[in-house]
Amino acid sequence: MLTGDFFYIENIVQDNGLIKAGIQLNAEHRIYRGHFPGMPVVPGVCQVQIMKEVMCSFESGSFLLSETKVCKFINMMNPTDVSGLTCEINFEGLPEGDISFSGSLSDLNRTYLKIKGILRKENG
Repeated sequence: MLTGDFFYIENIVQDNGLIKAGIQLNAEHRIYRGHFPGMPVVPGVCQVQIMKEVMCSFESGSFLLSETKVCKFINMMNPTDVSGLTCEINFEGLPEGDISFSGSLSDLNRTYLKIKGILRKENG
């Protein structure tokens, strides 16, 4: 879980298949010491995890990203330059409790990530 350490959810609303969240990155997080010193970049896998954790904040249980139909990293995200992110996710429930979703991470000037996929509910 990256929530509360790597990033913080400032506000979040869900309405009729749409989640919209304000996100703040922790620009001092230890991951940036290695990714990359002097020019920090938010790893793509962390951007995807942010999307997953925001999505799962409204669901009970645990989910795995089981299918990625689209995953485009459009701009590099420097945590010291990004003052706030907007995470938008459209979703719908599928049989077996799975979730189909599409979403983006962006700020006022740029879109960083566009993704579309399926979250599969973990058994157990």
